[in-house]
Amino acid sequence: MKLRSRCSINGSALLLLLSLCCCLSSVARSQSSDSCSSTLAGAGVGKLIPFDTSNLTCFHAWSTEDFIVRYARSGNDTWSFVLSTPDKGAYVAVGFSSDGSMVGSSAVAGWTTGSGAGVAKQYKLGGTSASKCPPDQGSLSLVAGNTLLVAQSSRLYLAFQFTAAQPTPYLIYAVGPSNAKLNGDYLVRHRDYYSAAVNYAP
Repeated sequence: MKLRSRCSINGSALLLLLSLCCCLSSVARSQSSDSCSSTLAGAGVGKLIPFDTSNLTCFHAWSTEDFIVRYARSGNDTWSFVLSTPDKGAYVAVGFSSDGSMVGSSAVAGWTTGSGAGVAKQYKLGGTSASKCPPDQGSLSLVAGNTLLVAQSSRLYLAFQFTAAQPTPYLIYAVGPSNAKLNGDYLVRHRDYYSAAVNYAP
């Protein structure tokens, strides 16, 4: 059988099952890969985002969660951002902070619904409880109609634009608990987060 020769399985039914799982998991990992050497157009995502993604600066933002950030500044102080992450059945977010603290910052978070539709919203991070992280609030001047989440090949692409002379010097990344229910779209406490300073290239 093709599956036997491809995965080097002996005659044991148990090993066949384990090897099948191994093969499937490696396929899933390869489908969810992204890197700064690839383009959003090549991933089939660029055409789904309503702004130009052809000349974005790219960096690996959070290696343990495979977060990749792409950004660019265009005329009229408009900043474009695309956060790429593996789809782990949880919300993902990127926040903007003046000092690296999560509380007091504004963030854009996105997730997929049970039907597979993408949701993306701005949040004001006023505290560590869900009641203090209300949706559709925050200090980012988002460009109307350009905030969205695209799910493609086992990855999430959180895309948005806002206007500012310069973004805050710190970005905060967060990933929520898997399969968490967001009551009224209020963010539940993250599973993990990471903060880092960014030197925005001209």
